[in-house]
Amino acid sequence: MDTQRKCGKTLLDSVTCVVFLFLDFLDAVLCLVFKLVDEFFEGEARNPCYCGNDGEKTLSESLYGRRKTGFLGFARKWKIYGKKKDDGSINGSLAVNRWSDCGCNSCVSWTKEGHTHKLHVVAKHFPQGDEAAESVIFLHGFLSSSSFWTETVFSHLSESLKGHYRLFAVDLLGFGRSPKPNECKYTLLDHVEMIDKSVISPFQFNSFHLVAHSMGCIVALTLAAKYPNFVKSVTLVAPPYFPSAEDVTRTSLMVLNKLAGKTLWPPLAFGKSVMSWYEHVGRCFCFLFCRNHRTWEMILKLFTLRRELNFMEMDLTRHTHHSAWHNMHNTICGGATLTDEHLEILNKSKSVKVCIIHGDEDMEVPLECSKNMKMKFPELVELNIVQNADHKSVVLNRAKDFAKKTQKSQVELYKSSRLQLPFLRGVYLGSMASLQYLESIRNEHPELSDWYNSLADLFQKKLWHQLTLKLEQFVSLSAFQAGDALIKLYHNFITDFESKINPLKLAHFAVIVSQQYTEKEAAISFLEEVIEKLQATKEQRIEEPILYIKMQISKFKLEQGDQKECKKLLDDGKSTLDSMTDIDPSVYATYYWVSSQYHKFRQEFAEFYKSALLYLAYTSVESLSESFKLDLAFDLSFSALLGDNIYNFGELLAHPIVSTGDGVFTVRSADNLCSSETLGSEEVFFWKKIIWRGLLPPRVECFLWQIVHGKGLLGQNLLKEEFKELKMCCVPYARCRMSLPLICFSLVRWWGRSLDHLENKEFVVFEGGKFDKAEYFFLARFRLASWFLAKHKEVSIPKDSLISDPSLGDYVSLQSNQIAPILPWSPPPMGFVKLNVDAATTRDWKKSGLGGVLKDSSGSTLGYFKEPAGSGPPTLMELKAILKGLSFYANYRERIKDRLIIESDSKVAVDWIKGVELCPVVYAFLIKDIVHRLDAFEGVRWVNRTANLEADALAKEGID
Repeated sequence: MDTQRKCGKTLLDSVTCVVFLFLDFLDAVLCLVFKLVDEFFEGEARNPCYCGNDGEKTLSESLYGRRKTGFLGFARKWKIYGKKKDDGSINGSLAVNRWSDCGCNSCVSWTKEGHTHKLHVVAKHFPQGDEAAESVIFLHGFLSSSSFWTETVFSHLSESLKGHYRLFAVDLLGFGRSPKPNECKYTLLDHVEMIDKSVISPFQFNSFHLVAHSMGCIVALTLAAKYPNFVKSVTLVAPPYFPSAEDVTRTSLMVLNKLAGKTLWPPLAFGKSVMSWYEHVGRCFCFLFCRNHRTWEMILKLFTLRRELNFMEMDLTRHTHHSAWHNMHNTICGGATLTDEHLEILNKSKSVKVCIIHGDEDMEVPLECSKNMKMKFPELVELNIVQNADHKSVVLNRAKDFAKKTQKSQVELYKSSRLQLPFLRGVYLGSMASLQYLESIRNEHPELSDWYNSLADLFQKKLWHQLTLKLEQFVSLSAFQAGDALIKLYHNFITDFESKINPLKLAHFAVIVSQQYTEKEAAISFLEEVIEKLQATKEQRIEEPILYIKMQISKFKLEQGDQKECKKLLDDGKSTLDSMTDIDPSVYATYYWVSSQYHKFRQEFAEFYKSALLYLAYTSVESLSESFKLDLAFDLSFSALLGDNIYNFGELLAHPIVSTGDGVFTVRSADNLCSSETLGSEEVFFWKKIIWRGLLPPRVECFLWQIVHGKGLLGQNLLKEEFKELKMCCVPYARCRMSLPLICFSLVRWWGRSLDHLENKEFVVFEGGKFDKAEYFFLARFRLASWFLAKHKEVSIPKDSLISDPSLGDYVSLQSNQIAPILPWSPPPMGFVKLNVDAATTRDWKKSGLGGVLKDSSGSTLGYFKEPAGSGPPTLMELKAILKGLSFYANYRERIKDRLIIESDSKVAVDWIKGVELCPVVYAFLIKDIVHRLDAFEGVRWVNRTANLEADALAKEGID
């Protein structure tokens, strides 16, 4: 017998393997078929399948893990799956029907214009004049509807129970007559939010009981965990409970295997496995039966001679494939990873008992599930095992007994050991949840107790204006500036009275909250939801708050790089402003601020300047932080210098944001210095013709020094640094205070300390990339070295050395300067040749020359080159000289077997080649080309200029 049994099992396993391998292949083929058909009927695959391996964090692992075996990855290998959309919430779903779904009135009524998009709720037995009536919410299971309760238990409740209870049977999201959005992922969060929106908030519960069957048990526990202090009792019938595995991401797959494992027998189990594992095969069945459910219902009536069908027969087809598929994976399988957490919350609350009713013959959800829950939470759970009852007959065949059992579990009065807030009496559930959240803030931040009491008092008294003013101060507290604290505050507190406060104030709060979202798309979606709420109100002046929010959306679009959409929103905002009167200053301010940022991003300096000043015209300077004011003053000053057609700085200089900056704006001092008689013609020529040239426009030079020294290390700041007597300055102290960055010899001594100010600032001026940090540092070093050597011609330090290490100037004395040693050219060792290269430029950088000489170890010249190189800064020419030298040597490489050494007297260029990350962005491509060519040689090294005289002479000849 054992041998026969083993043979039979082996045969069945073999057949099972073959059948499911065929289904694997069939599902992969159907994946391609449905993709093509979807694109034909819908223009695009709105709901791509889950044939890929990469899962989304918010979705069940079973949606992806099931694809890793057999031919289920076939479609993935063909790359025919689409990219999943991030937004799977009910709020982001489209109220449209798919071609493969039923289009009858009962199935698509929720898509009609004017529908509130709430769940279908059957409410019965409302006691008259009894405000203390208890409320009971009934939740059905998978592939069912509210009829599961209304057709059974409701009709068997006792008269005494009917007189004291309000009963609510809910069609869960995706089933019965409730909405079936085709882009919703049907997660637990979606279910709970819809129940809250459709039942709890409209009827203003102050407490309630929960009764749930099968899949509804998971939803019920989630709802109870959200409102642990307001749930009086929880009755679960056949709950699909599975303790979480050590790896919670694999729990959902374990649940899928236990509830719908791959098996051929019994037939019901085979059907479950096919519908749960094979997305496209299941969709094919739904297309045949669910889409045509009216036809099948008519056929059944004809064959059974019945005028009405059983509600269970009808419920099996009253869903879409999308809703059933995601409820199976995201609610049942995915919810299993959270059940323990929800039960733990109820267990800690000590305020509610969980009563479980389970049939001992249940084959769909084994009795073991309830026993495991009882074993893990013995004090919380009460288990009742019903003999000779299966998954549905535990209710259907004994509705009267079940009603009695339910009534018994719900008559226990609610006693809370956690919530000791006497002012909660008589407050509806939404308010209770809000106040509970405020209490949680007080527990987390005891220092906020006074704030909490004040907010709670104003909230209870419904003093909405005073509450708004208090909230404006509350959201600015440092405790709420990090993480998602403000997001939680909005969704757990402000939403409870958002329709009662000034719409513009609501917009202010929403914009502040949106800035805490880490993802820009999530922030935009949040703001768009607030706009929808504002549009749904009956307020007269909603244009202002909507425009205020749209400007923040425009800013987010700009930060995403979507300039086109940002500009469109700005243009629409300008039209709206022009059509309105008596506009709040904050609306003007946000428009002009976003406009300024748009022009800043595009480096449109004049437009930025004008928009930023208009922003300041509608903004109180006192409301801005010191760091914000300093940055804005700096940007305004730069834009005033760089912008076309801006000749009068009076408006900027008169504004407090600049006039209090103590040295932030000193262009006039620079102009006075250049025209001063205290400087000789050579110095004036140097400042106007040499220092001003380069990548920076002429008038910006003075700001270069100020940024390096902390954007304003002048005036009073200098006094704090104890530089009260500037004996080494070359002009009187009165002039030195304003012009110090340009002429003071002491600047060299501060250089090393000054570089720290930009250590963490990758970009300066405009984020669009005017200068990156490396490029900026080089320009600052170059100008400092140029000024130093021009001012002190007796100093013999090479410019490149001073650029590389400005601290060399610290050791120079005005009375006696050290003379740098002269180092002659040295021949290369045996087996090597040496190529010396150099570049020379005219004083105005309009002409340049490149030169180089190649010698062997005996000092014999093997070849040389000299040629013009056009205009450009010296370091760029030095890099071109090295690149030219490599090309020059390539002509000798076949005849010369010796190894190459390259020498340049530009230490900056050599340092950049040895560390590409140090170079400016504008030179990166050129330097990478040099580095690539140097791979075959010994690299390049720096030598003193005196050892590079021949190459220097050739370079100067190349200018002509």
